[in-house]
Amino acid sequence: MENADIKIMLVPLESDDREQFIIDNQRAFKYGAQEEMTEQREQSRACSSYAESQRNSSTAQFGMRDDRVEEGEEVISRKTIERSIDGNQAETYRIVCDGNVVGGLILQIDQQNAKGELEILFVNPEAHSKGIGQASWKAVEEMHPEIRVWETMTPYFEKRNIHLKAETLNVDDLNESQEKLWITSFLYGLLRPLDGILPYRMEGNVELPSGEGQNMFGFWKNLLTDMHLDSVKADDGILIHLATEEYQHLFEWQRVCKEIRVVQPLFYVRKGNDLKIQAVWAKTCRGAMTRFIIQNRVTNPDDLAAFSYEGFEYEPTFGEPNYPHFIKQ
Repeated sequence: MENADIKIMLVPLESDDREQFIIDNQRAFKYGAQEEMTEQREQSRACSSYAESQRNSSTAQFGMRDDRVEEGEEVISRKTIERSIDGNQAETYRIVCDGNVVGGLILQIDQQNAKGELEILFVNPEAHSKGIGQASWKAVEEMHPEIRVWETMTPYFEKRNIHLKAETLNVDDLNESQEKLWITSFLYGLLRPLDGILPYRMEGNVELPSGEGQNMFGFWKNLLTDMHLDSVKADDGILIHLATEEYQHLFEWQRVCKEIRVVQPLFYVRKGNDLKIQAVWAKTCRGAMTRFIIQNRVTNPDDLAAFSYEGFEYEPTFGEPNYPHFIKQ
């Protein structure tokens, strides 16, 4: 199947390419995790010159991207990938652009119920930021016009949602989250947890058809910044920031940091004398901390010090008030 815009083709996975597919998938997910953690750290410095000077001195070891994920640690396991490839309704494809293999994806197709699931989609690091992911998704939809409902599930992102355990929250907790929790979305902008949406997949760099080159970041920035600021100011003027860096670009982020207090918890794993951010653990803790805030009705950032999860504990001797550090020994 070819996409005329950037010449995307989806080619069924051959048995002799299976091992390389797994290796490429793991490499792409690890790269994405490392890149995300680096960008998050760099963007956070815009909010506090004090935090910047402190990290430059006492935590300078965090400055290089390759230190963010342990060597040998995989964001997605071989077992997870193989289970997806071998699913009863699985379709596995290589993404080919201009004759070169640039990624891969795995679908689960339920023809009887006209439902489809995008289990895995990855793009090789060398081919990032070229619209290949979006073009591949478009090619999938063109390949399966009979599918009425699509769902997406990427194990890399799923870890965080599992540890939020939203399905186990009681009615009072759900009502609390509906009042206090904002969820960012490239398609919908800002959502509350109980808002209804349709299944979709979209990247922030998607250009609008009639937007003169404007992408979703540019579209939402002017619309969401005042709305979000007004909401936080009407409450207590404090934002606990547990989203990833990418979504900060939906707002005028420097203005946000100037007009309200932004508290961004950071999660580290101790390895000998070093502290390292491990992507999967960081996402896990963000989900768990969101649940902690909701269930405990946290309004004072100082109360986050009581958060403890899977060995992560607050360490007051590191960081500063707007960047509390939680460390797994």
